[in-house]
Amino acid sequence: MFTDGLDVNNTSVSAMEEFNGQFYIGLRNTTTGGEVWRSSNGVDWAPEITGGLGSVNNGRPYGLIAHNDQLFLIFSNTVTGSEVWKSFDGVSWDQIAANGWGDSNNGYADYYDKGAAIFNNELYVSTSNSANGGEIWRYDPEYQIYLPLTVR
Repeated sequence: MFTDGLDVNNTSVSAMEEFNGQFYIGLRNTTTGGEVWRSSNGVDWAPEITGGLGSVNNGRPYGLIAHNDQLFLIFSNTVTGSEVWKSFDGVSWDQIAANGWGDSNNGYADYYDKGAAIFNNELYVSTSNSANGGEIWRYDPEYQIYLPLTVR
């Protein structure tokens, strides 16, 4: 497929997902910002996102998950906190979570595409937070808000 990271600053493939007949990959790039590339055949690749969607601190696109005709992208951001974006077409993106859900210590989220899941038609995203303890956030698509998972 490729052996060069598709760019000199892309150090690892951090997430993969199929969406609308396209193969998407997240590429870790802490120099110029994380990237997302897509391919229709697994051989030819085109960049869809470069520069961390406007923030070089979004260098770690650690999560891609497709659900309900949407593609969700989860950036780990150790400066201002993790972010979540969604797209209906894989080209235009809307931010749906910013600044680590109000805590910049939530710097890592969906670490290497392992900490997010769809359950009961809702997106759950985990964080790593060494200051206050890891968290789980649930995205409610009806109200388009995030709610923290709490223990009773």
